Amino acid sequence: MHRGEASSPSHFSLSSASEQFWQAFSNATGWRLDEQQPRKRPRAAKLKPVAIATQQAAALPVSSAQSASINAPPSPRSGAHPAADSRDHDSNATLRIDRQTAESLAQQAASLTHEIDRLQHVVREQEVELAAHAVRTIAPSKVHSTSENVRDLLGDTLAAGSFDAAALYMLDDETQYLHTRAVFGLPSDRLGAQSRELRGCRADLEAMVQEVVLIDNLHDAAGHTWNAPEQFASAVCVAIKKNDLPIGTLWLFGQQARSLGSREATIGKLAARQIALELATASHHRTQQTLKGSADATRDIAEWQYTGLPAGSHLAPGWKVDGMIESTNDWATGWHHWDVLPDGTLMLAMAQSLQASATGAMVAASAKSAMIAHLGYRHTPSEILQRINDTLWQSSSAEQVVSMIYLRVSPETGEGQVALAGDINSLIVGPYGYRPLVGQSSCPLGQSIDVDCVESTFHLGNNECLLTFSDGLPSDGISQETVGCALRAALLAKDNPLASLRRKIASFPLRNERGLMSLTRKTDR
Repeated sequence: MHRGEASSPSHFSLSSASEQFWQAFSNATGWRLDEQQPRKRPRAAKLKPVAIATQQAAALPVSSAQSASINAPPSPRSGAHPAADSRDHDSNATLRIDRQTAESLAQQAASLTHEIDRLQHVVREQEVELAAHAVRTIAPSKVHSTSENVRDLLGDTLAAGSFDAAALYMLDDETQYLHTRAVFGLPSDRLGAQSRELRGCRADLEAMVQEVVLIDNLHDAAGHTWNAPEQFASAVCVAIKKNDLPIGTLWLFGQQARSLGSREATIGKLAARQIALELATASHHRTQQTLKGSADATRDIAEWQYTGLPAGSHLAPGWKVDGMIESTNDWATGWHHWDVLPDGTLMLAMAQSLQASATGAMVAASAKSAMIAHLGYRHTPSEILQRINDTLWQSSSAEQVVSMIYLRVSPETGEGQVALAGDINSLIVGPYGYRPLVGQSSCPLGQSIDVDCVESTFHLGNNECLLTFSDGLPSDGISQETVGCALRAALLAKDNPLASLRRKIASFPLRNERGLMSLTRKTDR
């Protein structure tokens, strides 16, 4: 701790801009606001002649919220007592403008100062929010309460240490300047004052190194070397720290020089730590709100995706379809869909975005929307893939890449067509074995303007199951043989093929998203 020496007190004015204006108004017009008026919204300025109101030259500080109706001196024509008339005549000699002009001027001035006070209140809250940025972004809902808490804390610190004013200064991101973020006992227009350059601020620099600096006398021979931000006689400068790193300083000012000791130092350090804690608490609240908002958004996305997936059902007599998705995230980057087309054929589609993030989920949703929009037109599987690819290319300049398989099956004959773009696996499994539906992969949608898909035809016989599954199963170590044997055993046991397969692969750790879709044909013969 560094100390100065005591000397005589100093006196100075702490009037704000509004108070200084009303002082000048009284001096210029001879009228002053009635200090007994309640501080409410401005209506009409209630004025009194300076000589009658207080017999003093200076007007008391008023807020813009004071009201405005003229209370002029009694006129000799009103029949007042001669003695009163004499006093009024003397006071009128000090009035430089008439009542109507003073009333009009005061009304406009009251409105302006009311607006100034309102803006200064907003500035106080913004400065506290900026102060909290040194810790972390503050929650908008906590700005007002944090501002009031810091202001109350400064007031309590002044009372505890017998100080007269306090100011909080925070470093900028480049640690070159100190910005005024909160004041108490000082005019609020200090918040808009020019920032102080840290270089040359001896007291601030030493406080950041030694935590606290005590200055007994700012008016002695060495007082100017401290470079105090305000003209006071004594001061305490304390560092505001975050994780042992200084982020600003707290100044406590006294109007009289005095001997400062461990008591004032302790009060300053406690106040600085409490302010840092208050700012950190407000920032932590923002973090909690952000995490809660992210969790709510993720839950909404997952619920929307889940409700968009079709439930297992019988698309036609003897044809049962089912699907499932297991993801490592709360959302999924794949989907499956099935429907009955206007010509009576059955369609099935499955897609998987190549991006595993939430962006991939949005890309997959775009592909699904494009597919549904084109299902009403007459098409082949390759044509529908081309239309979806066109939509992905035209809808965004960002990369939108999706693997997709599209199938059409006649429910009467079991004959079908399939088109594949990307890496979607497929099998046809029966009681006597399994065979691949498409023998090779191709380029996914969104990589090229023209689709390079693999097309094929197939036949699904009675008591056979067609299964498509994403690349997540092979990535998790689940081989085609494991899938085919599990489905064959389910068909022989007359079990649900997809449910049986899910039980089989549950023992494999889930590291990648797994999407499966099955179409089973069982006709009574």
